[in-house]
Amino acid sequence: MRFAGYPEVDSDAQAMRNIIFVIWVIGFNCQAQRIDNILDLELYLPNEAETWYNKNYNKEIKSDIWILGSIFNAPSNASKKVGDLITYYDPAFGNFILQFRTVDGSVLKEIRNVGDWGYGVHLNVIGSTDGFIRFPDEFLNSVAWIKVGNGLNSINGYVSTFLDQIVSLPTISVKTYPDGVEQLIKRGNYVIEKRQGNSFIIRSEIPSDMPCGSDIKKVEMNSLPRYQLMIKNLIKEDSEFSIELAYPRGC
Repeated sequence: MRFAGYPEVDSDAQAMRNIIFVIWVIGFNCQAQRIDNILDLELYLPNEAETWYNKNYNKEIKSDIWILGSIFNAPSNASKKVGDLITYYDPAFGNFILQFRTVDGSVLKEIRNVGDWGYGVHLNVIGSTDGFIRFPDEFLNSVAWIKVGNGLNSINGYVSTFLDQIVSLPTISVKTYPDGVEQLIKRGNYVIEKRQGNSFIIRSEIPSDMPCGSDIKKVEMNSLPRYQLMIKNLIKEDSEFSIELAYPRGC
């Protein structure tokens, strides 16, 4: 196709350039958001939110908004602020809701499955350094770091790895370890024994992993099959992850 005043453009060449550009964009985004680990963040709502709930939970009214912490584009309070993590009680849902809001107030991510928040709210994060934790970029369409602790602009909580933890997983693709045969494992509880690069090495839960005071039949650990679970396989369409602690409150 040719337009007046412009040189003729070969359609095949232009199509190839478009394809190359799309591949570059996808590659850039993957590189910017390379996820090679998942961590467990346990955070607690402010005392003011708990006090409000105890007084008003049966009144069918929406609460005020509490800012849990400010979110920055680098692990430093001196970096650019890109949003806030906020919470409020919604009587229509019967629980608190978490929202990731940009600096102009737009809500780009909402989390409703906070569970029994009095025992801590568990969220998956993708990085931790210097007292900051990182959420997936999709939560704010930006690199998103938030400080953990009790200081200014910090959320009240702490982060830990999934190593040696019992986790709940869906039916998911894995490889037998160490021979690497692909297969599906069933939905259930598994123990993460180690992290290897961008994967977890896991095995099925056995009774002695969470004895809880009952008589436990001994199992020969070396007889249990191990699996290699690629972390990328845990990523869901909503940028969250198909992994959670099986017993966040213990027995």
